[in-house]
Amino acid sequence: MRHNEAPAFPRLIKDAHHHLENEDGMSLRDWFAGQAIAALILRVDTLGTNRDARDRAEIAYLYADALLGVRDEPR
Repeated sequence: MRHNEAPAFPRLIKDAHHHLENEDGMSLRDWFAGQAIAALILRVDTLGTNRDARDRAEIAYLYADALLGVRDEPR
C-alpha cells in the first residue's frame, strides 16, 4: 500500500455474523488535505482574492503530499 493510500482512521468492525472486518475510511492524504483546506479557506488574504475553490483544493493536496513526503523520510 502506498503511503498516500494509507487509511487515516482504520478500525475493526463486526459484521452481522460477528466476524471482524477492516474499515479503512478516508486516506491519510485526504485527511491531511482536509486539514490544509480548512486553513487555506481562513487565510484567503495570503492567496489573493483571485483564487477559486479548485486552486485552493490543489494547493491543499500539495500540502498533503509534502506532509506525507516528510513523514516517510528517515529520521
